[in-house]
This record gives sequence, structure tokens and C-alpha cells, in this order.
Amino acid sequence: MVKSSNEKKRKDKDKDTRESANKVRKLVDKLDYYCQTLEKKLCSLAKDEVIKMVIDESIYNYREDAQKSMAKCCCALNLGKVFLYQSATEIEATKVDGFMCPVKLLYYMHNERQCEEYIMHVLNIQQEKKYIMGAFYEGNHWMLIVVCLGLNTAYILDSQQRTKKKLGIKGRLKAAWIIHCVNGGRRNFAKKNQLQIKVIECPQQPEDYECGYYVMKWMYNITFYYSKGSEEKFEKIITYSTMSAEDLNEVREAWAIKCLENM
Repeated sequence: MVKSSNEKKRKDKDKDTRESANKVRKLVDKLDYYCQTLEKKLCSLAKDEVIKMVIDESIYNYREDAQKSMAKCCCALNLGKVFLYQSATEIEATKVDGFMCPVKLLYYMHNERQCEEYIMHVLNIQQEKKYIMGAFYEGNHWMLIVVCLGLNTAYILDSQQRTKKKLGIKGRLKAAWIIHCVNGGRRNFAKKNQLQIKVIECPQQPEDYECGYYVMKWMYNITFYYSKGSEEKFEKIITYSTMSAEDLNEVREAWAIKCLENM
């Protein structure tokens, strides 16, 4: 009886593995040229072969962030952040926009004090920025924080709002903001210490695996387009924006091109 039960579990697991592999294969087959080129190059690597990439430490708020940035769960978004920063530097967009490290937010999410200290540190060193963006991971899902310092507001962009979430990041943000202001955060010294947090309407993903691409595309749009506009219009711009299949392919291809250039 036990043997029969174990055999059934093994067959079910094999079936799930085959179905998962077929799903991935179908996704890869739909990708454009540079994504397929990157996939072939990665698949051709030997088992223990190492890929080396040069990353500018100035992108990060702590030196050790650069060392941890290639953690498996955050690698794609961290590379997206690195490439976005490199492109933004060329047009001096980094004078307007700042970034949080996805790895730090992920690792510290279950440690309130460390998470609050990290966010407070980012606020302190980037308080002259217009927006500070941070990709964060809760409930097996990637979302984006956009802190608008001039409005004392943090916007949360969630591409899967059909599922209600109790987000731990909200409490961490509010606590870090209060300490930042009490310690003399220059732009907010004469304002109320309370941070307003809004989960705003935004484009929604049709499938379960696209959240990271939505986050990268939002970060790209904010850096190169939305930052030029008024802070007061930011929420409306996001709410009425769209995200087509072509938009997602564009960000995938841009990401793949940058990977291939830096490998």
C-alpha cells in the first residue's frame, strides 16, 4: 500500500515536471530574437561555468549590495536595475531618480528593524531625488514602490490586484519615514512626518509569471518619461497607462540585449 502511494506521488511529480518544462518551452518559443539568443547562450554553458559581469558600485546604497545583487531570486530584476541605471546616467536621469536594492528589501522583509534601517538609509542619502523606486517581493509576487519625496507619498504598483494582500512593506516604510524626518530629513523638515501610502490602479498582468517584467517596464517608463512631468500628476499617469504584449516584449528584448553586451 505504501509502495503504491509512493509510486503515485512519483508519477504525479514527473507529470508536473513535464508540464512545467513544456510551459517554459512554449514561453521561450514565443520570445523575440535577442531573448532566444540569450537563452541559447545560457543553455550552452558548462555546468560549473561562471559568467562575470562588471557592476558599478555607485548604483548601490551599500557596498555589499553589489556583492549580493546576483542572488538567484533577484538576479533578473537586479540586472534590470543595473542596465536601467547605466542608460539613465547617459541622459542624467539619475539626478532625478533613486533606487532601492531588491535583495536588501527581500532579505530584510522578515526583520522589521533591519528593513526600516535600510529604507531610512536610502531616504537619507537620496533625499534630493524626485522619486525613489524599489522592487519588492511579497506573497510570491513582485511589486514596485515609488516614493515621491516632495509629496510625502509612497505609491505601490501591483500588477495583480485581483488578489488582496496585507503588505508588510507598508509598516516598514512608515516607520523609516518617521525616523528620517525626525532626524532632519531636509526636504521634509517643515512638513508632517506621516507618510501616505497608496496602492494605485495600474495595468494588470493576464498571466501569473509576468510581474517582474511589469516592474521593469514601470521603472523604465518612470525614469525616461514620467519623471519629466509634475509629481502631482504621477498617480493619474500610472492609472491611465497601458501595458501591451509589445511593451513586455520590448522590455524583455532590452534586458536580453544588455545581458549579451555585458557577458
